[in-house]
Amino acid sequence: MLITPIVKKLAFKIGATDQPNLRKVHQKIMPRLGGLAIYISFLLGLLIMRPDTPYHEHEAIMVGGGIILLTGVL
Repeated sequence: MLITPIVKKLAFKIGATDQPNLRKVHQKIMPRLGGLAIYISFLLGLLIMRPDTPYHEHEAIMVGGGIILLTGVL
């Protein structure tokens, strides 16, 4: 919940928004980087809750999540 407003401002700043039209439900411009906020929050939670776990054990999750994130952003 702390990351979401930051990512929302970033989305508006870089123009990563979705415009309303007849086929969409929303009536005003919506930011499109919600997945980035989820990814950052997940990684922070993972690193905070498991600080004693070696970094290499988190690599697969971080790389896989990053690939999924990039696919969603593109």
